[in-house]
Amino acid sequence: MVEVVVSMAIFTVFLLVLVGLQREFIRFDRENRVQMFSHPAPLAVLARLQRDILDSKSYPIAFQDWTQSPETLLLSVPSDTGFRTVVWDFTDPAVARRIEFEAGSQHASWAARAVPQYEIGSWEMPDGRVAVRVRSYDETGRLSVDRVILPRAK
Repeated sequence: MVEVVVSMAIFTVFLLVLVGLQREFIRFDRENRVQMFSHPAPLAVLARLQRDILDSKSYPIAFQDWTQSPETLLLSVPSDTGFRTVVWDFTDPAVARRIEFEAGSQHASWAARAVPQYEIGSWEMPDGRVAVRVRSYDETGRLSVDRVILPRAK
């Protein structure tokens, strides 16, 4: 009888821990959904950034006045006429800028305002390929996005 009571007590503690974790996951999911859907600009930045990184062939070290840094990402992306250079500029903390150059001249430009602070880094994969690590922090300094994106081309 004592064994049954002990096992029931252990099972009850286990269930309480699971219910608490489930409640925390639901709260976190709701909080993130409200934050992302009430501010669609961060989703647009991540979607465009991911598309550019997936299509990129190389990471130029410098282009015109920009250099690779935690606030700037330079990508060489194929186009119909050869290659174009895409510059992601996160130097302004509240603005994400995407500037596209073809044959040395500006071809397109896009900006998103009221976005979290983004940080760019590199991530070496086990097979030696280099991926891009994108992190963003909200206004309180909490990490809101930490994503590693590997280009499709090798």
